[in-house]
Amino acid sequence: MTASSAHTDFGLDFATNGMVKDIFATEKDSWAWFQLEFSKEMTVARLIVFARQDEFYYPFNNIGVYIGNSPASLGILSKNSVCKQFVGPPQQGEIIFIECNQPVSGKYVILQRTGAYGMVSFAEILICGF
Repeated sequence: MTASSAHTDFGLDFATNGMVKDIFATEKDSWAWFQLEFSKEMTVARLIVFARQDEFYYPFNNIGVYIGNSPASLGILSKNSVCKQFVGPPQQGEIIFIECNQPVSGKYVILQRTGAYGMVSFAEILICGF
């Protein structure tokens, strides 16, 4: 896992530790992103994202989900295929099911904030595919 940045209190280790009360967050960045890297190319059909349960659940909005073989780069919108755009914001503690427009293959899954300066923040993420 990598990200454009990681908040000092809410680091990368919290993104996939299975604990929905823990939080991952980037710092506020332009085009903030979070990236998962598989050991080999996988086909992804759905992501399940658990929104934060605290009062700061709203930063998970205007998120593009990209899948492909190009890693994320600072300040650059992902070059990979679009799985789906999530406008949001979610409800506090919401379980967000993001269905790809069609299954997409790649080594990288990138959640990138599209547009304004801000952060990517959530409690947990699961990737579903085959």
